[in-house]
Amino acid sequence: VLSDANIKITGPGMCEGYADGGYFCGKEQPVNYKGYFVAKFDAVPVSSGTWADNKINAGSKTATGPNTGAYFTFNVSAKKVIRYKFAISYVSLANAKLNLAAENTGWDVNAVKTKTQAAWNKYLGKIEASGGSADLTTQFYTHLYHALAHPNISNDVNGEYIGSDYKVHKAVGFDNYTSFSNWDTYRTQIQLMALVAPKETGDVITSTVNFAKMSGGGLPRWVMASTETGIMQGDPTSVVIANAYAFGATNFNTKAALAVMRRGAEVPGTKSQDRLTRPQLEEYLKGYADASRSLEYTSADFAIGQFALQSNAQTATYKKYLERSRLWKPLYDPSTKWLRGRNTDGTWKGQNDDMREASYKSYFWM
Repeated sequence: VLSDANIKITGPGMCEGYADGGYFCGKEQPVNYKGYFVAKFDAVPVSSGTWADNKINAGSKTATGPNTGAYFTFNVSAKKVIRYKFAISYVSLANAKLNLAAENTGWDVNAVKTKTQAAWNKYLGKIEASGGSADLTTQFYTHLYHALAHPNISNDVNGEYIGSDYKVHKAVGFDNYTSFSNWDTYRTQIQLMALVAPKETGDVITSTVNFAKMSGGGLPRWVMASTETGIMQGDPTSVVIANAYAFGATNFNTKAALAVMRRGAEVPGTKSQDRLTRPQLEEYLKGYADASRSLEYTSADFAIGQFALQSNAQTATYKKYLERSRLWKPLYDPSTKWLRGRNTDGTWKGQNDDMREASYKSYFWM
């Protein structure tokens, strides 16, 4: 649901505007960004106008607010194929225009198609699948394509992007990425990304560490554009960083990465923007945080320890976090032979209490 938008017809067959990010997973999660766009057609329209809600405003040049837009009418008997192109920017209309001028100078649809296919084949071709049916092969490469679609580059052709402090920054020597759904991806996707696209994955980690530095010092869990939504639980981003490094993405500042990983794991109240990096950190260290959250934290602590040893040769840090990763043990109930949460007085909670989007059986393997 949008709260703010604008569109303006700037010339024959041309328009520009913006829309805000609206909300993510319900109105309790607003995302603070604007998407700017410019668009143009390769033909002159016979008429144009705007619309707002259910009202068409013929001849109008601008419209503002949610549920607004612009329209163009063409004489298709004179020109049967009408082409248009557009570009976007998270920074400004000026940058959207720069992107359009730099990325698509002509109107050759087939040339764009060929260039796009070549770009994707560079990555899809890194894995050769054989032995299955044509349908299974198609499914495999479709899934691989989907796995590499996000995170996505957020900087413009001039390097500018909006940081997590909501200021304009310039990416130098790397591409800035956004759209991190790390709770969903830390078990499988990041490992595949690092194997297939190690350079790009290293840039993803650089972007993540920079996000943490600009937003209060803590790692985010789920980023949309420049906003940490805080969705889900645990400290999945520490696992993402450690696994990216372990699977071949090493082109990032490992010392800086370890510093932000440790801050979130050791300093209660550490935040990314207004979201806590590790809610219930003190309770976790005492053995009675929510059960599934505690198990997520033990996985993150193990990852931090391994990363400290493998990337920074910090043996003491490794041993410290290896010991912390054993904090799942207070959750083991020998009477049921399952893991379960505890109350602050040490008594057991219900067997399936505190399990996030899963059951106690699903979380047992962690």
